[in-house]
Amino acid sequence: MMHSKKEMAEKDKKTVFARDIVTKNPIFSQTHCEDFFEMFNLYCDNRRQCDVSDILNTARTLGFDKKYKIIYRALEEVTRDQNGEWVDF
Repeated sequence: MMHSKKEMAEKDKKTVFARDIVTKNPIFSQTHCEDFFEMFNLYCDNRRQCDVSDILNTARTLGFDKKYKIIYRALEEVTRDQNGEWVDF
């Protein structure tokens, strides 16, 4: 059965947002995670992966480099560490 990108995203979101990394995160709020999850969905492919540099560029354009400095810096680090490899949320 074929699922739409939106259905896949909702299923993925339920799974990810049930984990301690979101529910008990001492740094990132639920809102932070939701904002970046939505941005991730703009770029992910049907495997639910994307190039972090695309997200980083969009984050900078939207001013997230100032609004969410810690997340932006983490994305910069992931971009350097992944060396062009795609990642999931």
